Amino acid sequence: MPAGLERVGIFVDGGNVFHPMRDKGETINYAGFMNWLHEGRRVKFAGYFNTTVPYENKEAFYEHLKLVGFNMFLKKATLKDSGYKQEGIDVYIAVKAMKAMAQFDTFILVSGDYDFSPLVHEMQNSGKNVEIVSWKSTMHPYYTKYTHKYIDAFLSWDGKVKEYYKKKEEKK
Repeated sequence: MPAGLERVGIFVDGGNVFHPMRDKGETINYAGFMNWLHEGRRVKFAGYFNTTVPYENKEAFYEHLKLVGFNMFLKKATLKDSGYKQEGIDVYIAVKAMKAMAQFDTFILVSGDYDFSPLVHEMQNSGKNVEIVSWKSTMHPYYTKYTHKYIDAFLSWDGKVKEYYKKKEEKK
């Protein structure tokens, strides 16, 4: 199917992206990331799923994600003795993906979490193309049998694009 006709559903596990990013001291250009994910295909669903905690103010970040095309699916984190915990996001993603699956031909999961393996298996059994996107360090080996990309590669590509335009501006 030509790229422009293929429909994609993008499901981002925000915690799975954020924590390794923070640990590596990286940032992600989400507008570029969205383009890198869909590669010119029609985005029929794009969801960013995460938990919120009272001491973090991420409203500007969430507004940015909305501007680049993500729908926000946020749940309040659960307070435990050891602090706030993300609970239920995996199930939230799975339910939304199953409900939306008629809208897309390709299921793009941005998470390397093995907990999604039943969902990934069901998508494939339902005739969907499956793509897994994750940090190289958090990609479960199970997913390497599917089409997969690493966020690390996006950061390298995005850095080269920024460098190209910076040099182009310097020549003017």
